[in-house]
Order: sequence, then structure tokens, then C-alpha cells
Amino acid sequence: MKTTLQYFNIHKNKIHASKFKFSFLKISILLLLCLSLSIPASAATYSGGSGTSGDPYQLSSDSDIDTLSITSADWSKNFTLTNDITLIGNHTPIGNSVTKFTGNFNGSGFAIQNLTIYQTTNYAGFFGYTGSGANIHDLGVEISSDGVTSSGLVGGLVGDNGGTVNNSYATGNVTGGGYVGGLVGENDGTVTNSYTTGNVTSSGDYVGGLVGWNYGIVSNNYATGNVNGSNRIGGLVGYNSAASGDAYVTNCFATGNVTGSGDYVGGFVGRNNGGTVSNSFATGTANATVGSNEGGFIGYSTSTVINSYYSGSPADSYGGISTSFANFTSFAFVSGSSGIYWNESGNNITTADNSGFIWKIIDGYTLPYFQYQDMPAPLAPYVESISSSSGINNSAGSTSFLLNVTGCSFNITDTVFVNLTMAGETPINGTINSITYTTINTIFDLTQAIAGDWSLYVINPDRQTSIAKTFTVQSLFIPGTSKSFTNTTGNF
Repeated sequence: MKTTLQYFNIHKNKIHASKFKFSFLKISILLLLCLSLSIPASAATYSGGSGTSGDPYQLSSDSDIDTLSITSADWSKNFTLTNDITLIGNHTPIGNSVTKFTGNFNGSGFAIQNLTIYQTTNYAGFFGYTGSGANIHDLGVEISSDGVTSSGLVGGLVGDNGGTVNNSYATGNVTGGGYVGGLVGENDGTVTNSYTTGNVTSSGDYVGGLVGWNYGIVSNNYATGNVNGSNRIGGLVGYNSAASGDAYVTNCFATGNVTGSGDYVGGFVGRNNGGTVSNSFATGTANATVGSNEGGFIGYSTSTVINSYYSGSPADSYGGISTSFANFTSFAFVSGSSGIYWNESGNNITTADNSGFIWKIIDGYTLPYFQYQDMPAPLAPYVESISSSSGINNSAGSTSFLLNVTGCSFNITDTVFVNLTMAGETPINGTINSITYTTINTIFDLTQAIAGDWSLYVINPDRQTSIAKTFTVQSLFIPGTSKSFTNTTGNF
């Protein structure tokens, strides 16, 4: 039986043990806290690299993107994609109003896929807010079926851009309350050689197929989606405005239809106020359902609009010159015969593949499109010219003829047909020897072809047929085989 003193000593020992444990716990916590404070905030790990310009962080997974999204200390560093990345779940934009993204992001020609954003705050896009010095290039963003949705300042690629966006694109739908663009919501920087294909929808103002509000530079871009909003709504840019006059939209086009419930609705720009629009065109229809100031090219402009055209509707008294779609596809038309300055001597447009030119056109068939585009789509097949190849099956007496059919435009992964036709004659089908997006090498057996002009056609998988090109077959003299002759008439 323990005495009172023994109980007291046992209890005292327990108290000492408890104090020791508590003290040890406090020391442990303090040590962990000190260790955590000593680790730099930018110590996030990616798939490789150190974040310098010579050794950028490598991004190869959804986990890498998640890490970047929450590590603001790295938003001034250098990054590069090493492959396409499919995102999982709701994306947190990179960069915000507190810390902007000011680093270099090299997409390396890869795409961010399945981008989904739903938030009730501003600054939404794969990048939320980019500042001066930010450089985003060679990057694709493919938006999921759930889309990108936010309160305002929304873009498929960047919500608010103060840096440079180059050679990039966004596909898929974007929705927001105001300052909404298919690629960039608001642009105070530079956007070049980029495009969007999705629809843009807003309940508010400043809405564009590419950029919602621009007071920077937008050049060599296009947008093909439909745009719907309230005021200052445009197929490419909703509002092009800068007090200092440094808002430029040049060498761009838009093909979508534009609908606004208020004022300033244009097929290309909703309102141009203090900015400059040049060398651009639009083909869609603009419709201000309740308000006024609508135009096939610009809804309303109080500043410079030059060398810009539209073939949509309605008539535009604020900057665009109405042109017929048929004429606008003619190289003769855009080479200066109607006073237009998109001409070959100005190094702006050409029919050839030449990276020194901005625009390209298939004469008589397409509107101008950019050199960096593979081919405007969708297109029926087209034949620009035909020419014989020398030295192969074209010798005297040969009935097989190899042709180059150039200026074609269709999906070459499916079956394509080339044939020659003449009224009253059986069509002659060509045998495809080789094919690219622009040229078909095909062999025709002309043994049964009578002399005269035949029509050459290209037929695509949808059974669409090109405009005919004339191919002339001359009389074929095929010598017979040598035989033994018997003299039956004397000395002849």
C-alpha cells in the first residue's frame, strides 16, 4: 500500500515527464517552423530545369501546371512545354492582380488541352494576368466542352495581357461578364500571328472574337467564331481605343457573325475610338438587335481606318469599303487595280509560299489568308495550274503522261480523285503517284484519248469537284511493231 508521500512523488514525476514532452514538442515545432521558413518559396519542383533562360523549367504533366498555378514566386521564371498536356479539373489561372506573370512561356508548338475554368472573380484564362516583360509564344490552348467562364477580363489564353503573345491560338468557347475575348480579354501589350476558332459570349460590354478591349498592338491575327454581347462588340476586337493613339489593329481578319443587344456592333471592330485599323477585312454579318451603330466592318469609328474591306453586312459608313466576295478573291483586285495597297510590290501578298510575305491567296478562289496558315478551311478542291513533268513517261510515242496539279486545297489523308473528261468520251482517271496539301503528281494513260481539249478535275472525299482546268491532248502517233512483208506486186 502506497503512502501519501509515494503518491505525491509518483504524481510529481508524471508532471516532470509531461513538461519534458511538452518542451520537446515545442522545440520540434519551432525547428520545423524554422526549416520551413528557410526553404525558398520558389523551390517548387517540375519535370526538369532550373527556371533560367538557358535552363527553363520543363512542364510535361497536369501536376506541373498545378504547381505553377499556385507558385507565384516562379511567375517571373522561364518555362517550356515538352509535350501536349491534358488538364484535369478546374484550372487556376497563372498570374493575378497581386502578382502578374512576367516570365517566358515557350509552348514549343505543343498544346494545353481540356482547359476548364469556372470562377466568379476577374482575370480568367490559362494565364489570368500577364505584366510587362511576359513572353508567351508557340502555345496552343484547347478549351474543354465546359468552356472558360468568369466574371470579367476573360480570354482563352490570357485574361489581361500586358506582355507579348506570339504564334499562339485558342479553340473552344469563352464566356464572361465583360472585357471578353476568344484569346485575350484586355490587351495592353502585343498580340501577333495568333488565332481563335471558338464562340465568345458575354452579358456585358467590350467583347471580341480575338480581343475584348485593345489599347495595344494586334497584328497578323484572325478569328472565325461568332460573337455575342451587349455594347462594343466586334468579330475581332470589341473596342479599339487609346487616348494616346497607340491602339493598332493591322493585317487581321474575322469571319464570324456578330450580335449585340446595344450599340457599336461591327463585323470586325465594334468601336474604333482613338486607334488605327488597317489592312484588314471581315466577312460576317453584324446585327445590333436593339441599339444602333452597326456595320459590316466597324460599328462606329472616330479615328483612322485604311485599306480595309468587308463582304458581309450591313453597309458601313464608318470606315469599311463594301466589296463583293467574288472580286475580293481575285489577285488582280488586291494587287492595286482598285486602288488597294495589298500588292506584291509592297511585299504584303503573294500567290507563292514565301515567308517574306504576310498574306497568301489562291487567285480567284480564296480570300487572303496568312502564310502561317496551312490553308483556310473548309474548302472545296481547287486547281491553280497544271504542268507536265519532264523526263518521266513523256517520251515520244508514250501514252502515259505525268502531270503536276498544283494549288490544291483539301485534306490529303482521305482518298482524292483526278480525272479528265470530254463530252461523249469515257472519263480517264488518273493514278495518284504522290500528293501533298498543294500538289498532286498523277499519271494518265492516254491510249484511248482522242485529240482535243479535255477538262481536268480534282474530286475530294466529300465528292466536291474543283473548277475545270483545260488539258489539251494532241494527236498521238504510235508506230506499229515491225513485221515481215511479202512482195506480191513485182519490183516495188
